[in-house]
Amino acid sequence: MLAGIVRVEFKHVSVYVKIKEEHFEVLSAHAVLQLEGVTTIEMRGAFQTDDYISDGVLFDETGLEITTELTPDRLIKGKRLELLFAGSGAEARFSMRTASFVVKKFLMKLDDWKGPLVSKA
Repeated sequence: MLAGIVRVEFKHVSVYVKIKEEHFEVLSAHAVLQLEGVTTIEMRGAFQTDDYISDGVLFDETGLEITTELTPDRLIKGKRLELLFAGSGAEARFSMRTASFVVKKFLMKLDDWKGPLVSKA
């Protein structure tokens, strides 16, 4: 089975940079999401030019959601990534071996975030 590399390049993505406990700067960045060992790509729906990724979920080999943060320059082993696009509701699904997120350049500060990044339910 052939396995390839998929690079998703973002002109703008919000990146949360930890300043101290539960305090983050929200920065706009140019970044790349790189998936390696890609074996399948599935696209559903009609994509629109003004779409943007509103949500993404990474799954492990057993099908459980990986809740580890995909932070800059960190490699995470995962079996499947699902991306949901706002606007059209289209979806992209990738089967792969690893995912990494690399910030190429910080563009500007957008906001300060105080509190947890995920709800503590």
